[in-house]
Amino acid sequence: LYRYEDGKIVRIENWKDGELIRTKTFMPTDLGRTVIESDLLTGIVTRQLYDLEDKLLSDETRDGSNIVKSTYIYEEDLLVEQKIASPGIRKKHLFYYNSDGSLQTERVIKEDMLIKEIFYNFGKKEVEKVYRDNSLILIVFYENGEKISEERIQ
Repeated sequence: LYRYEDGKIVRIENWKDGELIRTKTFMPTDLGRTVIESDLLTGIVTRQLYDLEDKLLSDETRDGSNIVKSTYIYEEDLLVEQKIASPGIRKKHLFYYNSDGSLQTERVIKEDMLIKEIFYNFGKKEVEKVYRDNSLILIVFYENGEKISEERIQ
């Protein structure tokens, strides 16, 4: 069920067998908009903040007492960093692009240690390198999105 005010969507409701199971509420702010999604079956609530250009700036997901927060940093229109924090865990994803704006590399860092690098070549082969204690332990090769082989190191 979709609800509108002044021609803009303000709420989406999902019902099953006469019971409301999920809601999504859209609220304009001075900086853009906030979207709150609630799953009434699981109790999980997600709050997302978007800027005026509709870029996701932050999100927070609550599952009981567990809270995961993410922030997003852009250069021009490209996402360059995502920081993720939850109790006892700090992780960030760094994104690097080719001159044409296509994603080239993603680095995942957890607790200040490199844990993964993904090298993208869309439509062709991709390579994922996995690290433990900043040392390379595994290389996985993909073709057309499917794993074709892996090489264990050490």
